[in-house]
Amino acid sequence: MFHLIYSMACALVQDALTEGEQALLAELCRTAEAALTGRLRAGVTADDCASAFIPAAAWIALAGFTTGREAAAPPASFRAGDVSVTCSGVGGAAASRGLLEQAERVMAPWLEDGGFAFRGVRG
Repeated sequence: MFHLIYSMACALVQDALTEGEQALLAELCRTAEAALTGRLRAGVTADDCASAFIPAAAWIALAGFTTGREAAAPPASFRAGDVSVTCSGVGGAAASRGLLEQAERVMAPWLEDGGFAFRGVRG
């Protein structure tokens, strides 16, 4: 399944990747696949929900990749004398959060509930 996840992640990246970026994205895809597999409900396999699993794992990998790219990116704005330059748009952190939230929504039916629940309260 890794190759399908990696292929989708590469297709979603709109820039040409360096060899180092390809290796990083591949490792992030492996990690995302393992993390999602570990969160599946008992009795559910990745193959059972492949139509959701593959894009969700790719989005999780891209969230990490986007965050890493943002850290290495030039500043969003700078000033040189009387000239000010500002780059606008969705930042890497916001894009990463969006990808993670989307992955969670798509995979929700197949994942263990990691939320908090009261089992009982003494009165």
